[in-house]
Amino acid sequence: MRLHYALVDDLYSFEEYERLIGETIEASGGLLDEQTAAMLVVRAAGREHRPIAKLASDASLACFFGKVLTVSEPRTFGRPDGTEGCVARVRVGDETGEITLLLWDERTGAVAEIAPGDVLEIAGRLRSPAEVQVVDLQKAACDIATREVTVSGEVPDADRVLLEVRVLFAGDVQTFTRRDGTPGERIDVIVGDADGTARLVCWHPPLFEQLSDASGRAVRIEGAAFNPRTGGREYSLGEQAVVQAVDVQVTVPFTPLGMLAEGKPVCSAGEVVAVRPAREFETRKGTRSHVRNITVGSGGTEVPFVLWGEHALLPFAPGDTVEVFNAPVKRAKSGECELHIGWGSAIRVVMTDDEPVTFTGTVIETFFGLCIDDGETAFLLDTPLPPGAEVQVTGRRSQNRITVGTCTPVRIDPALLKDRIARILRKTPERTLSPSAPPL
Repeated sequence: MRLHYALVDDLYSFEEYERLIGETIEASGGLLDEQTAAMLVVRAAGREHRPIAKLASDASLACFFGKVLTVSEPRTFGRPDGTEGCVARVRVGDETGEITLLLWDERTGAVAEIAPGDVLEIAGRLRSPAEVQVVDLQKAACDIATREVTVSGEVPDADRVLLEVRVLFAGDVQTFTRRDGTPGERIDVIVGDADGTARLVCWHPPLFEQLSDASGRAVRIEGAAFNPRTGGREYSLGEQAVVQAVDVQVTVPFTPLGMLAEGKPVCSAGEVVAVRPAREFETRKGTRSHVRNITVGSGGTEVPFVLWGEHALLPFAPGDTVEVFNAPVKRAKSGECELHIGWGSAIRVVMTDDEPVTFTGTVIETFFGLCIDDGETAFLLDTPLPPGAEVQVTGRRSQNRITVGTCTPVRIDPALLKDRIARILRKTPERTLSPSAPPL
């Protein structure tokens, strides 16, 4: 009876629910038992059982029957707050489709009493078209048919919920406002495996924040929901997903610049040969954005890279070694291939032989991007800082750039600052740049 109450607990108090069940039994002349009466109350409230194939189009609260196909053993994991969690998965199906049940923490004990072939009556909340978070369940005294599965027993791609991949790039946490006005957070992650790259939209950033320096790590992701609407490999992760570092070798194919061809997005790498300034333009929505062209070479082949949006504002200089991930290959008007790095793609400079550094100077805008300059030496900055600011930064230096760890405003003698600015503007012959530093 309590299972059925979980389906209408947002409509009735438990006392009112019991009263409705009693009235239903009384109206039947005592012919109905409590369970049957409870089902009729639920049906009258518009929460009747549905086939699995129609769950995705219903409200988040679901009630359905499913025959057990597979049962996973409970698995423990550590949460970001230091507590221990537990999750188990049960695959169920009917004649219209299959879906995965998620049982969390104390509910995982139920799998000890569940076996393939059992028919369950399930109440739960949809986490995605492929998963249901169980609120309650019980065995049903009936049998249902299931649709035929392949001999291999493989789950269709659209229902795949387990990924074992290497993290290629994890972006910054982005905030947004939900439709109900509440704030939310998300993080975009690019991952790869032997089949290529995929984009993850993670609606619960702590899943990746708990992995220090996630980029480059092999991870096992449980609870990934495939998004078929994008036309590519894209998955969504919610709060109930599980992300764990694993000690396995995951190889991601990189395509040499000389072998680029139109098709699915690729990963590639090379050395920056030329850089053009970013250009501002107006999008079709009327907003302002940026585009930038750089040329990257490798193995005697040079390829244009077109950087869109925030990517166009990143600092680059000739000699930088860059890697790109999940970037589509397109044909330019000239007929040559070019890589486009925009929404769903990523580009980064490969940092080599980095070392700790503390540097004081003035933040200035240059052709290549923001720099910090002390009048004699200049470094590119990977962190947006206000031009003209006099700061001391600490971080890691790699060739011509500094990855900023901390930044502190400083006060200097006005005469010294005036002299420094004069030397920057004159570009005096005695001025020496850092090794591989960009000319200003």
